[in-house]
Amino acid sequence: MKYLVMIAAMVIAIAGQMFLKKGVSNINLNPNLGSIVSAILTPSLLLGFFFYGISAILWLFVLKSFPLSVAYPSLSLTYIFVLFLSAIFFNESLSLMKFLGVFLIFGGVVLINR
Repeated sequence: MKYLVMIAAMVIAIAGQMFLKKGVSNINLNPNLGSIVSAILTPSLLLGFFFYGISAILWLFVLKSFPLSVAYPSLSLTYIFVLFLSAIFFNESLSLMKFLGVFLIFGGVVLINR
């Protein structure tokens, strides 16, 4: 069960990241209060913050169930999925170096969880 909670927290965090990227891509964001408030009220950004909030709540259960030295590095698996999803949904490029990074991240998580 604790692994399901970890996976759910990670999947929801990934959804949050994707919505935040979508939301910020469609607005004109400037470092002033009016622009920031307007950005926060953008539906995609609101969804992104919502998903991040749910993920953070679930992450509390993960932190309770796993040593921090295992839980936090496992969270880096989200980087792998975000890399591929950003290529699919935002047409971001994939390169040999990015694939090498994915391999190293995955290998590190496997080693830490053993």
